[in-house]
Amino acid sequence: MLNSEELKAAISYEIRIIRHLGTKVDPAQVDWRPTPGQRSTLELLRYLAQCGIVPVRAMLADDWRVAGDVPKEIAEMTLDDFDGAMERQEKDLHEALDSLGDAQLIERKGKMPWGDYVPMGHGVFLTSVRFLCAYRQQLFLYAKQSGAHELNTVDAWRGA
Repeated sequence: MLNSEELKAAISYEIRIIRHLGTKVDPAQVDWRPTPGQRSTLELLRYLAQCGIVPVRAMLADDWRVAGDVPKEIAEMTLDDFDGAMERQEKDLHEALDSLGDAQLIERKGKMPWGDYVPMGHGVFLTSVRFLCAYRQQLFLYAKQSGAHELNTVDAWRGA
């Protein structure tokens, strides 16, 4: 199992790539969506700005209803606000993991969105790390499909 430093490093790696990809979004394309009914680019950015911290908050509260509480600053976030929102999320995630420490990541149980309980560290990996990774890839595809044709594998996986 990953310790808190390894989880923080994995989270920071994903957030660094996401922030890089955020700089590739054309402001004129924030309302672009692949098909009707899918998130727009701006809606995806807003989701990314909270999808890492919300599961941790829900597990700490033992209540996934907190996932429905979208902070006003996220609900009204613009493309210009995205980088700062991701930076704050990273800081909040690091603080939460630091407050737990390695022992609680192993011993304390966190409730998953589907109802079962797992050790907190495993829960953070199953939710926060995976959500950031999955939606990072979606952001890469959205940016590329909506006009950032210069993006390539290095942008998607290294953030460079």
